[in-house]
Amino acid sequence: VSLLEDVIEAASGRDFVEYSQEFLTSLGMVPASFFKTDPALMARLSKAYDDGEELPTTFINVPASGSIVASANHIGLYLRMLIAKGSLDARRIVRPETLATMLSKQYPGNALGAGLDMGLSFILSDAELAYAGPLFWHNGATLAFRSHLEVLEDQKLGVFVVANSTSGGGAVEKIAKAALVSALKHKRGLAKPEAPALAALERIALPISFLENFAGVYVNDDRSRYEIFSPSEGGLSWHTGPAGESGSLKDNGMLSLWSDGLFRLSADSHFGFEFKEAEGSFIFVVHAGLSQVIFGERFAPKPISAAWKARLGTWVAVDPDPNDLGVTMGEIPECSLRESDGLMVLTTTESVFVLEPISDSVAAIRGLGRFGGTSMRAVEGKEGKEVLRFMLVTYGKAAE
Repeated sequence: VSLLEDVIEAASGRDFVEYSQEFLTSLGMVPASFFKTDPALMARLSKAYDDGEELPTTFINVPASGSIVASANHIGLYLRMLIAKGSLDARRIVRPETLATMLSKQYPGNALGAGLDMGLSFILSDAELAYAGPLFWHNGATLAFRSHLEVLEDQKLGVFVVANSTSGGGAVEKIAKAALVSALKHKRGLAKPEAPALAALERIALPISFLENFAGVYVNDDRSRYEIFSPSEGGLSWHTGPAGESGSLKDNGMLSLWSDGLFRLSADSHFGFEFKEAEGSFIFVVHAGLSQVIFGERFAPKPISAAWKARLGTWVAVDPDPNDLGVTMGEIPECSLRESDGLMVLTTTESVFVLEPISDSVAAIRGLGRFGGTSMRAVEGKEGKEVLRFMLVTYGKAAE
C-alpha cells in the first residue's frame, strides 16, 4: 500500500495529502482523512483498548496503510460508491474501467493463493458467501482497531464493521458475514445452502517411509510460530515452536490420513490438513469447511554462520522514534536473536520470525506472506559499533 501511495503521486503529479483529501471530499467524507492533523477530527477519534486497558493515540507512519480516520457513516458513502460501480448520487467518482481493473483476478490459477482470488486492493473470493455471486472484500488492522468491509456485487449489498480493541479481530469478520447472510435471506430471499452431510471417515494406515515425504520444518511469517512434523507409527507427530518458558515445544498430537484425502487429528476434527507442491514450494495447508489457509512452507535451514551466531542475544532500539508506541508507553523496543531447532529465530515485541542468513551481514524473513523477504541488516553504527536495522528500527546489542 505504501508503494501505491508513491504511484499515485507519480501518476497524478500531486502530493498524496492533496490527492487523497480531494477524493474523500468528493465522496462527502468530510472531515475524514489519512492524516491526523485536523483538531476537529482528532476530537472525535475513538479510544483504543488492549485487554480493557486504554491505549494512547497512535498513528501509522505510512499514511496510505491503515491510517484513515473516518466514521462508519463515512465508510457507508464509500460502500455505496462501490456498490454503484463507481458512482454516488449520480456523480461519477471512479471510472467503471478503473473499478473493473481493481476487481479483476491478478493471479488466476496460482496455487499459492490457497483458494483466495486477489484483485487490486480487494480479495475476490469468500467461500462462506460464494452462493451470493461475485463479491469483494478487505479487512484492516492496526494496533487496536480491526475492521472488515465486504460487498456482494449482484445483490447490491455491503457491510462495514469496525472494533476498537485488540480482541475485536475475529468478531468483526463474524459480525460482517452474519449481517450479509441475514440480509441475503430477508432482503433478497436467498437462504444460505445447508452444508452437505459429511461421510463417515476411515483412517488410512501409511508406512513411515511414505510419511517421511512430509517430514520437516514448516515456517510462516505472520503467525509467530513454526511447525515440525516427524514420521512415527500411526502418522505424523506435530509440534510447534519456538519452545516456551518450559523449554519444550508444544505437542499438537498425531496427524493421520483419512479417507477424504486430508490429514486430521481425529475423524471428527473440523480442521483438515494437506501437504503439497505449489509454485516451487512444498506447503502445509489448513482446510476449515470451505476455506483454506497456507500454514507454512517447508524450509531446510543451513548452518548458522559464525557472524550471525555472534549476534545471538538481546538487542535494544537505538535512538527510537519518540512517537513509537512502545516509547509512548514507557517501553524501549527490543528484539532477540536465538538458535532454536536449527533455525535462527527473531522475536520482537509483537512477532516471532524465522530468519535465513543470506550473507554474513544480511538475513531475510522466511515465509510466503506479506513479511516474507523482509531483511535484517548488520551495519556499522555510531562509534564504529555494529547495529542491526530491521523494519525502520535500529538496534544495538544489549549489555551482557
